[in-house]
Amino acid sequence: MKIFKDKSAASAAAAKVIVEQLENKLSQSGSASLMVSGGSTPLLCFEALSSTPISWSNIDVFLTDERDVPT
Repeated sequence: MKIFKDKSAASAAAAKVIVEQLENKLSQSGSASLMVSGGSTPLLCFEALSSTPISWSNIDVFLTDERDVPT
């Protein structure tokens, strides 16, 4: 477990891990997928990702909802 000094640092670290995984997948198959949640929690991570020089045209981004609610 890593403990970060604030939400910004945690978000930057998460973005770094996401980019590393996406780049790994892109190098293997030429395309990748990223599933993201909505809400305000991931906004800082999304901001960090948006400034990352990666081949976004080869990455499919999907919205997901992690909540467990009745149908």
